[in-house]
Amino acid sequence: MVDTLRILCNNVNRSTIQTHALLERSTREFDIIFIQEPYYGPIKVTTSNNNPSGDTVIGTQVHPAWLLIERGGACRTVTYVNRELLHLRPQLCTHIVDHPDMVLISLSIAGETQYLLNVYNDSDNNALEYLLRMAEQLPRLLVVAGDFNLHLD
Repeated sequence: MVDTLRILCNNVNRSTIQTHALLERSTREFDIIFIQEPYYGPIKVTTSNNNPSGDTVIGTQVHPAWLLIERGGACRTVTYVNRELLHLRPQLCTHIVDHPDMVLISLSIAGETQYLLNVYNDSDNNALEYLLRMAEQLPRLLVVAGDFNLHLD
């Protein structure tokens, strides 16, 4: 039974160091981490039958304590779910929200599907405009959090 969800939301500005530190120190403190502007690029080199130097693996950071949920490619949001919550069957829901700057996940809590949305809104307000257009088609969202880049002038 889940009474509360402890969610951390952070724009890491493509920093592998900051992301690694968050994942390392947050395992016991948080259930879900919403990351905006994650690092995406070379992660490691693996052995290769075709290339003596090895093949470069491209992606974002993974961690054994966390399930990485991402759209794939160089998107501006990723979500990590603590592996202790795998019984809630976390799933990526691109069939509902299909936008490169958002990750919608579902969790099954007490027999009901709950949706959580991680948002990165760029300076052109692409994410917010998408949400406004899609508002009537969206399910009830338990959490909407992220970097909305709504600065006061």
